[in-house]
Amino acid sequence: MLTLYYAKGSSALAPHILLEEVGAEYAVHEVPIAKGANTEPAYLEINPKARVPALMTPNGVITENPAILTYIAAIHP
Repeated sequence: MLTLYYAKGSSALAPHILLEEVGAEYAVHEVPIAKGANTEPAYLEINPKARVPALMTPNGVITENPAILTYIAAIHP
């Protein structure tokens, strides 16, 4: 299963919309940037860059939006 780490008002909206459009099974996890959640050790283990979005896949974590969108499109042609 995929897990999308997102923050409100971020570019994570694009992969979120794409996941819905392709009918993917996924979970979401909010990373409230205003509260500094992106710099907490738990999130830094997921994305050391401390940025959102991040997509946890069975093959590892993807942290760049263009790569996330490409991955989603590739696994849901």
